[in-house]
Amino acid sequence: MLLLWGCNEQGRIPETVLSLHGKNLNSVPAILEARAGLGKIAIIAEEDLAGFFRVTGLRNSYGVRSPREAEELLRRLVESEDISVIAVTEGVAKNIKAAIEEASQRITPTVITIPGREGPLPEMAAPIMQLVKRTVGMEIKL
Repeated sequence: MLLLWGCNEQGRIPETVLSLHGKNLNSVPAILEARAGLGKIAIIAEEDLAGFFRVTGLRNSYGVRSPREAEELLRRLVESEDISVIAVTEGVAKNIKAAIEEASQRITPTVITIPGREGPLPEMAAPIMQLVKRTVGMEIKL
């Protein structure tokens, strides 16, 4: 069983070290990786945001400079055995929609888009709703 309660400013669980299959889960990124089926989370983002994600503890954060570079990286990560979730910032995702749709046809890894430095983009909500529909088995209107 994995419980998550309030973390301090450093993303640490106070006075407690949780473990799952011998891995210490004492930070939010570690818990997220454990919840992703014990696989790793990868982030594809603009270069400055990738650095931010690495500082927060997500080691598999990759900065890209072009749509071509992002597509090639996405294909490599999809083929990786140890990646369970690939998060792509919306700024990158809007330029590689076809590659993301292709990758999303696979069962694993799960490919999601996350807001970038511009904040959430309304046109990028559709892929998330499709993921929810595929996962839950029904459409959910918000």
